[in-house]
Amino acid sequence: MAASPLGQLGKLPYEIRLDIYEKLLAMKDSSIAILHTSRAIYEEISDRLNDTLSFHLSPLFDTPWIEVYCKRLRGRWSIPNHSPACQQRFARAPYHKMHLVIHLYAPDPRDPGQIVLLWQKAQYLVDMLESATIASVVICLREHKGCDWQEGGHPLESIPYPTHSHPDHHIVFLPFCRLSNVLTFRVVPDTRRMDRVTDWSLINYGRDFILNNVYQNYNDGLLSQDRQYRDIVRTFDDVDARIRDTDCRLLPEDAQRRAFQNKVSDNRIDASFQTSNEQISVTFLPVPGQTRMKHNVSAPPYV
Repeated sequence: MAASPLGQLGKLPYEIRLDIYEKLLAMKDSSIAILHTSRAIYEEISDRLNDTLSFHLSPLFDTPWIEVYCKRLRGRWSIPNHSPACQQRFARAPYHKMHLVIHLYAPDPRDPGQIVLLWQKAQYLVDMLESATIASVVICLREHKGCDWQEGGHPLESIPYPTHSHPDHHIVFLPFCRLSNVLTFRVVPDTRRMDRVTDWSLINYGRDFILNNVYQNYNDGLLSQDRQYRDIVRTFDDVDARIRDTDCRLLPEDAQRRAFQNKVSDNRIDASFQTSNEQISVTFLPVPGQTRMKHNVSAPPYV
C-alpha cells in the first residue's frame, strides 16, 4: 500500500484532521508554518481557507500591528510591525481561493497620529498582498470608539491641507490602488451618514483602476475617458507619486522631522510641518483618558 502524502495524519479520518488543524491554528501565537510542511497538507488546509479572511487595522498604537481572523478555521493570527519573515509567510497564502475583508477603523481627529498609523498599516498590508491574485477584496470603513469617517455631515480630515481636501478615507484607500489581479473589489461604509456625505468619485475610479490591473499597465481604463473623472485621472497617471507625496506629508523623517516644530500652550500643542512645497499647521489636543501625544492601548473590536 502506497504511503499517504499526509504522513501519519493520513491514518486519521478527514474530520479529525480538520479538527486538529482548527485547534492548531486557534492556539495563541499560532503561525501558518504548517502550510509549508507538505503539498497535501497545504491543499487540505487551503481548501478550508476558501471562505473569508478578515484583516483588522486599528488606528491605535498597539500590538499586534495587524490582526487576521479566519472564522471557518477559527484561527487568529498577529502580524507584527517590521517582521519581514512574517510578512513573507502571509504573502505566500493562497489568496486566489480567499475572500478578503479589510476592516479599517476610523481614527480620532483629535489625535492626528491615528491617521498616520492607519496609513502605515495599510502600506504594510498592501506590501504583503500586491503580488497575489485575490478572489475578492472588500474594504469596510468601520466606526470606532465613537468616531466615524465623517463628522457633522463632512468627511473626516484629521490633518487639513491648505491647498486641497485630503479626507482620511482617501488617505487609507490610496495604498490599495497598488493591487492588481483582484477579481472583485468593493468599499463599504459602516454608516448611511458616511455614504450620503461622501463624494465617492476617487474611490470609484480607484476601484476601476484596481480591477483593470492599471497599476501594472497604462491608465486607460473606461473611466479615464469619462469627463466626470477628468480631474482624478491625473492623480492615477502616477499613483506612486501621489503615494510618495502622502508619505512625505504624513511621515516626516530625518531632516524633514527637524522642520516639524511644536509649541505647547496649556493642554494643546500647535505644530507646523514644512514639506518641500508648503507648510502644514496641525493642532494636537489631548484625548480624554490618554497621555498627551500617545495612543490608547486596547484590542481592536471584532464583528
